[in-house]
Amino acid sequence: MRQAKKFLQSLLLAISLATTGNSSATTIDFETDGVEWWGYITEPLNGYVFNATMATVDLSSEGFWGSGPAHSGKFGAIDNYNVPVTVRLADGGKFDFDGLWFRSWYWQNQGMYKAIGYSDGIEVGSITMEKTTVWSYLPANFRNIDSLLLLSTDLYGSPNATVIDDFIATAVPEPATISLFGLGLLGFAAAHRKSGKSGKA
Repeated sequence: MRQAKKFLQSLLLAISLATTGNSSATTIDFETDGVEWWGYITEPLNGYVFNATMATVDLSSEGFWGSGPAHSGKFGAIDNYNVPVTVRLADGGKFDFDGLWFRSWYWQNQGMYKAIGYSDGIEVGSITMEKTTVWSYLPANFRNIDSLLLLSTDLYGSPNATVIDDFIATAVPEPATISLFGLGLLGFAAAHRKSGKSGKA
């Protein structure tokens, strides 16, 4: 009986570690290999897809723009053409959006920056903050969303540009994957008990 209890505890610990191990946060810092100073984001970054007008830009003093520094590293990302930014997982799954760092771009010193999280087309959360030339953290803490919308406006509500850096999000494991893993471990447990009984016989 004591051995079975220990095995069950080990089983539950293994399930817990497996489901949380797949849920570690990802920080996208927009450091891009092969881009000298500016370039559109055409491929997923760490599994996340940004809309076609989003571009990485060298914000360091050595870069062409020289509007830095970045929050971390040399590069940040800018919502080019002043259009809203959409973010999704490449596999279409759900994710938690913790937040990002943002600031204004050049002379566009004042305005507002807004993030809206959606799940199956329904808004589940939003946050709006004032935008300045100083890096600020946007603590969204949206949970289990499948789409994120980032909006940048001036004080009159007209679209303008914002630079972002260190985008933090976590992919949410699919419930089916977790269930299958748990069933597999339970099957292993049953086989273990059966082999134990036959050994005693």
